[in-house]
Amino acid sequence: MGDNRSRNYYEDLEVSPRACDAVIKAAHRVLVQLHHPDKVTDPVSKAAAEERTKALNSARDELLDPVKRAAYDLQRAQERRQRPGPSQPPPNPNPPPAGQRGRQPGGGFGSLRCERCGRTFKTAGGLEWHRTNFRNCA
Repeated sequence: MGDNRSRNYYEDLEVSPRACDAVIKAAHRVLVQLHHPDKVTDPVSKAAAEERTKALNSARDELLDPVKRAAYDLQRAQERRQRPGPSQPPPNPNPPPAGQRGRQPGGGFGSLRCERCGRTFKTAGGLEWHRTNFRNCA
């Protein structure tokens, strides 16, 4: 029974964690009909179908009992909190000098450059404003 706790019952029944009892019952019914061992003739597949049916029954029993479901949801929430988040990229071993942090390779903070004077801008609006107000920029 210890490995049953590591299963995701919602994934087994292919339902949302917010699914109501009626949806859980319907999903269980459909999946058991699809994976029922009596519908399989191959002995290897029959054993797999029996395991799948047992997993579906276990998931249904756990999720339809309000007390068991609340405990299961609490356990899942605690496991999610304990899991490490997405890994952060490693720090840059050669950081840029203090005055240039955050700048783009083209210079300045943006990648838009005035073709006349070479000044860089963050936004296209800033570049457009510069072009209209400084027609004679050098």
